[in-house]
Amino acid sequence: MPSYTGQGSVALNGCCTYYFIPRVEYKYKPGDIVYYKPKAEQGKLEKIVIKKVHVVRNAQTYGKFVFMYVDTLNSLYNQYDLIWEQEAMLLIKAYLEKQIKIYRAAIQRCDLW
Repeated sequence: MPSYTGQGSVALNGCCTYYFIPRVEYKYKPGDIVYYKPKAEQGKLEKIVIKKVHVVRNAQTYGKFVFMYVDTLNSLYNQYDLIWEQEAMLLIKAYLEKQIKIYRAAIQRCDLW
């Protein structure tokens, strides 16, 4: 078997650029079915299907990542406005219980007259 021996030196010169891409994780991914929180707090169930996720990070967000979700109708939603189905059902149940208490209190006042 032949063997090779190398001698000399190698000089490298130049410049390069690199890009740092931070790994971000968000709560909902495209294709997820979520519900609109403000509507659930009013006793209504509004289903939203996530189509895209926009990651915003600039000087206006002070370098913090903000996630904006686009649904199939091209509406934009903030991450804090979206909830899973179980949370939406709990909010609706709480709303209905509150309405029943208000209704019963109104009927009791009418009985007093």
